[in-house]
Amino acid sequence: MEDMFNSLIVLDGSIEVWKFLVRLFLSILAGFLLGLESRSRSKDAGIKTHTILCMTACLLMIISKYGFYELGSIEGVSYDSSRVASTIISGLCFLGAGMLFFKQDSIKGLTTAVGMCLTITIGMCFGSGLLVTGAFVTAIALILQFVLHQEFGIFKSNKQILVRADFVLEENYIEHFKKLFGINKFLNMKIVKEPEREVAEVEFYCSASLTNEELAEMVKNEPQIIMIKIY
Repeated sequence: MEDMFNSLIVLDGSIEVWKFLVRLFLSILAGFLLGLESRSRSKDAGIKTHTILCMTACLLMIISKYGFYELGSIEGVSYDSSRVASTIISGLCFLGAGMLFFKQDSIKGLTTAVGMCLTITIGMCFGSGLLVTGAFVTAIALILQFVLHQEFGIFKSNKQILVRADFVLEENYIEHFKKLFGINKFLNMKIVKEPEREVAEVEFYCSASLTNEELAEMVKNEPQIIMIKIY
């Protein structure tokens, strides 16, 4: 009776059910930790997304390796245990591409897409039985995310944000404006003539670390600036 029960649950009699459950548990834990880190940086893919992705990839790997094991005992029937696993890669690329979008001459969502790909790959590690490898990669991923997002030394961010501003065009004010924001040249500049003045409409890049509060403080004593906005 016990043998019959085991055969109904696990087609590969050499692998106990609890080993599958351990793999699924570790994949859920890894996905949760990666999702927690992602949510801490306000990414679109958070805890639920990463956890489900990692668990699903793990489950598909288990199915790929053991779900069709009984076919090997049938004479004249062959099967390829890697076919299900290979489709995970195709789905991974499709899912990652869906996270990308183009905005203001730059690609957004790239880090989120790569992070989701890593989560799926870690799930595949656990599902295939590479428990130490999966745990090691999860730990390394968390450490790298923490270290690479620190604003010090070589890890200091060089990212820039797009700023649009309108200011009254006065003598030598353009150079003063550039010095105020630490820029060398404008991305775009347009002169608009109004009845009593000329207005410069400009776009430029500045440090991504600049907040709206800091921006407001910088222009507080600049009556020439009509409008300024971070995109």
